[in-house]
Amino acid sequence: RAFDRALRALPVTQHERIWKLYLPYAKASPVPEAAVRIYKRYLQFDSDAVEEYIDYLMQIGRVSEAALKLAEVLNREGFVSLRGKSRHKLWMELCDLVTKHPDKVGSLRVEAILRSGLKAFTDEAGHLWCALADYFIRQALFEQARDVYEEGLASLLTVRDFSMVFDAYSQFEESLITALIERQAQQQAAADLAAAESGGASAEASKAAAATTLELDMRLERLERLMERRPELLSSVLLRQNPHSVHEWLKRASLFEASPAKAIQTYAAAV
Repeated sequence: RAFDRALRALPVTQHERIWKLYLPYAKASPVPEAAVRIYKRYLQFDSDAVEEYIDYLMQIGRVSEAALKLAEVLNREGFVSLRGKSRHKLWMELCDLVTKHPDKVGSLRVEAILRSGLKAFTDEAGHLWCALADYFIRQALFEQARDVYEEGLASLLTVRDFSMVFDAYSQFEESLITALIERQAQQQAAADLAAAESGGASAEASKAAAATTLELDMRLERLERLMERRPELLSSVLLRQNPHSVHEWLKRASLFEASPAKAIQTYAAAV
């Protein structure tokens, strides 16, 4: 109340002296809601201090509000960071924030944000494609994540970005295989225990084990196929960089020695 009375009584030119004391008091408050209201009042006095407010929101776990405020900052024309951060840096912070907390930023269109970042910051394409896939992975939407990796590999323009996305893609597939192997071991242990107790494995347990084995075989085949495709995918990246490179076209055709039809298609595309 004393701070409020001081702000009402003093001219605006002296408010800065009050806020220097008021904000630390607000941060120390055991009631986060009160501190948020105080920060909102402070932003009316100094809107450029929004980064400090965003940090406080993250500190108290209000990720959704922090993401919304950061998005608002990026939409503000002429905003200059008091911490010297570029627009690119702020954008990447927003991307990291929304992908790491998908369950807390439902009010934002995360995929649209990341895809707009892909258009605006082509030098961060690899990082952004991985971030978008990670957003789906954290929600257990594995097929969407796989589609994102495939889309990224089909559009990247540099070897650096390709390596980043391909490595993330292969690690993603390996993690799914590891999880399935662990599940298979657990099912086998449970089936052995049930067999020991009842004298035979249940039909339901056998069915679950068979389904896991089938899924594991499928994912192993997918990973093997992905590794086999690496030279072809890398060749596509190099040709997107320079579609007039005769050397790269010849190298690509040599990849299909065992498939004359694909080799012919490659020569036709080169011509």
